[in-house]
Amino acid sequence: MNNKTIGNRRAPSFRDLIAESRKILIYATGPFLIIIFFITMLTLFFIRHPSRSTQNQYHPLVSSLKKSANQGNPQALVKLGNYYANNSGEIRTTPAGSIAHQYSKVIVLYKEAIRKNYTPAMVALGWLYDQGYGVTKNKKSALYWFTNAAKLGNHGIQDILGQGYEPNPVKGYAWLMTAKSNISPSGRDFYNDFYRNQACLLRRRMTTNQYEQAIRLAKLYIQKYSIKTRHLKLRY
Repeated sequence: MNNKTIGNRRAPSFRDLIAESRKILIYATGPFLIIIFFITMLTLFFIRHPSRSTQNQYHPLVSSLKKSANQGNPQALVKLGNYYANNSGEIRTTPAGSIAHQYSKVIVLYKEAIRKNYTPAMVALGWLYDQGYGVTKNKKSALYWFTNAAKLGNHGIQDILGQGYEPNPVKGYAWLMTAKSNISPSGRDFYNDFYRNQACLLRRRMTTNQYEQAIRLAKLYIQKYSIKTRHLKLRY
């Protein structure tokens, strides 16, 4: 016989010894490997999903913004409001349905900056009304804040009003021409075709009398609300 026997039992072959060794290895290391697996999964989870309270409390940008906002810096007030609106765990962990409560802090920050005539705050509050975030969706209120920002020389919102957000084509044309007047000489060649096309679209919505009125109103708006005539620094 090829296999040796010990008493009535067959002596284990080399293959049998290898199989037994594998079983022992699996039984010995199995629980250890499972523990390692779960520790790895938990580590990856906390790396990808850090504590929201930790994010809010220790984020260096938020700490710096809060300090500047407490000093009344309008730019910091708006940036802090934007952070709370987009990234804050404090907002996202509030009970579902309390939308007004979630954005109350954001609105307070925007209005504080508006008191300082900071036009990006007016634009930001206008978008809240436009989208219905934290407030009742109201296009008229959005237009009100956009128009206020435009009157203070905000070129970006003048452009938006001129491209159709202003429902009145006469006023829209006036805002479009005001925005065009604020373009630097180096950019006029690039944007001329764009403004010409937008002006043509508005012209089609007006009668001859309305178009003449729009030209007169545009001259008035440029005199009153152009950045150059108001000597305001563009912040949008």
